[in-house]
Amino acid sequence: MFIPVIPINRQKHERRTMSKTVFVKAEELAEDLAISKAMAYKLIHQWNEDLRKKGYTTVRGRVSRKYYEEQIYGMGDELHAGV
Repeated sequence: MFIPVIPINRQKHERRTMSKTVFVKAEELAEDLAISKAMAYKLIHQWNEDLRKKGYTTVRGRVSRKYYEEQIYGMGDELHAGV
């Protein structure tokens, strides 16, 4: 039986693509912004506090992708413009 070998990068990309639907994790945030994971967790904690104050339900250690894009200056516009 032939079992295709999928390169690790492709597997990571596929997992990441699926996760891009709702939440951003600290690892992705740290990679995108070139910051430490500790700083990423601090940002997520702060953003989740803001969202809770507005009445939203949050998930510890993750933040809404939409809110993340809004908080990062210009990032949401670039993503939606196809840049």
